[in-house]
Amino acid sequence: MPSIDLEQSIANAFDAQTTHLDLSCQRLTSIPEIITRLTNLKTLNLSDNQLTTIPTDISRLTKLESLDLSFNKLTDLPTSICQLTNLQNLDLSCNHLTELPETIRELSSLTALQLSYNDLHCLPEAIGQIVTLRTLILDANKLNRLPASISNLVNLEWFNLELNEFTSFPEEIANLTKLKHLIAGGHPFTLLPDSISQLVNLERLFLDDSSIESLPESIVRLTKLAHLDISINCLNHLPVNLGMMTSLSNLELEDNNITSLPESICQLTNLEVIGLSGSPLTDLSPLQTLSAQLSVDFLGVNLPPRYWTKFSDWQADWLLDEENAQIRKILIEYVGYDRIYQELAAVERDTWREYTLLEINGDVDVEPIVLLKMICPSTGHIHALRVPPDMTSAAAAITWINGGIHPDDIAIAT
Repeated sequence: MPSIDLEQSIANAFDAQTTHLDLSCQRLTSIPEIITRLTNLKTLNLSDNQLTTIPTDISRLTKLESLDLSFNKLTDLPTSICQLTNLQNLDLSCNHLTELPETIRELSSLTALQLSYNDLHCLPEAIGQIVTLRTLILDANKLNRLPASISNLVNLEWFNLELNEFTSFPEEIANLTKLKHLIAGGHPFTLLPDSISQLVNLERLFLDDSSIESLPESIVRLTKLAHLDISINCLNHLPVNLGMMTSLSNLELEDNNITSLPESICQLTNLEVIGLSGSPLTDLSPLQTLSAQLSVDFLGVNLPPRYWTKFSDWQADWLLDEENAQIRKILIEYVGYDRIYQELAAVERDTWREYTLLEINGDVDVEPIVLLKMICPSTGHIHALRVPPDMTSAAAAITWINGGIHPDDIAIAT
């Protein structure tokens, strides 16, 4: 129940002409009866309270256009709420709703319906009759299918259904040709249907954190798409004609199995950001003709244009003038110590048998690079391993590599 003070303050402020009322964060367990007499209300915010029910006489608020009931403890809706035929925005996010009444179709002016973080297992067929809807937010529920009627929402522009329980991409979405924003990640489906190409007005498509193994070639018909997030999936390759998606400005490909970029990527002249971390790429040269202002996110850093080439062409001497410490670490990893000691004129610190302790002069890492060069007696192959910078003898270095055991002790044990 509302406190006497709150009830009194509402009563004192009572004005038949009141159009906006904000009672968020008031720890309300029920809606004060006096509110239902404010018949000129257009906006009512009851979010972040402890409401478990909505009174049936809320239907008196016939002029209400926006109702925020998010962050409460509602388990169902009274059918009377569906008599608010002027309602345009209804926010029911973060409650405990398990279903919606069929009468929801009566909300004939509704343009935005937000149902994030509830316990919905299905939607009523009647939802397809709210043809005024432009925004439908359904993320973090328990949905595993959509009603066939969803395809009737021909004015829908923003649709969020990520983090539900879909096992395949809902085909019904393909009919929503006015969609501009589709957020559908967080599902285990492996394929996208060719019909996704019908969403010709899409500007943002989020399919991250799923199990998608390939993109249909038809996806390149989405020529208005500016932001594509396909990160954290199982992609092995990208569409050959990816360059047809000339509106792309942000392309997120992180954490996939992509080994190469299509040559047509050079046609994405509006590209501003591309995320490539966590994929086993070996060649960035298809990016070379794009703007030098392009942000290439690779292992958490923005790689400058000189790195947009085959990784095998990266040069050890770039370490000498690379100011970014994170990029230097990446360069060391991809060039390898074998090439580094050969190309950067390493200085010999000590030798012992087939082992040589080397030091790389120059400020190329956060601490000096000290390497132990080893020549395999049987194959003659040269290996170089990094050791702590305080090592002064080759024998001590090989002992450190062997976990504290001197090579002679290993021979005696054998």
